[in-house]
Amino acid sequence: VVAKKYRNFDIPKGMTGIWRYLTNAYSRDEFTNTCPSDKEVEIAYSDVAKRLTNMEDIKFSTRKFLDGNEMTLADCNLLPKLHIVK
Repeated sequence: VVAKKYRNFDIPKGMTGIWRYLTNAYSRDEFTNTCPSDKEVEIAYSDVAKRLTNMEDIKFSTRKFLDGNEMTLADCNLLPKLHIVK
């Protein structure tokens, strides 16, 4: 939601691990009933998005996923812990 709103970025279809994770998450009532609305997510990240005024502020990693080239559940578990640090 945030990447699409503030960076016009869609998750590539080739990232099958992420798509599988999202498909499974959205199929669960526990997820859909507790997940904030897209608008709430956009508002929550609006301040961060404003501070990152251009893509030069973001440092890209060349690391692969934990188990190789495909994202696994272990990688997904790390996503909430990742931060962009200047």
